[in-house]
Amino acid sequence: ATIAPAEGIHQGPEGQSLIGFGAIVGFSKTGARGDLSQQTEEFVRSLAQQNQGMRVRSNPRETSPVDGNRALVTVLVSPSPYRNVNETDTVVTVSRPEGLFHVIFIVPESAAGGMESVYNEMLRSIRFAR
Repeated sequence: ATIAPAEGIHQGPEGQSLIGFGAIVGFSKTGARGDLSQQTEEFVRSLAQQNQGMRVRSNPRETSPVDGNRALVTVLVSPSPYRNVNETDTVVTVSRPEGLFHVIFIVPESAAGGMESVYNEMLRSIRFAR
């Protein structure tokens, strides 16, 4: 699922939707079932392969639990769909029986510093089905 204001979504050169500001929430399958560190590494590597110019700014580290589950946060940087701007992609991952749950917070680098409270509030609102 993508959560973004209309002005946060741009049309790419091939007609694809590009997110310049917003969040992407989802699950992905990885080969390292149940090992959050390995799952996160695989997922981040996959993101970098799919997004030209994306690179790791800070390696995965523990963050506040998400609905009581261990979570890692990794910060990436990549070219933004906004002209001559880089974006910060803050990736939060949680290992779940269904796969690797992830939230990717996307914001222009210049606005990244003021977004932590918004990210934390969104993460505190997440509840997994029991």
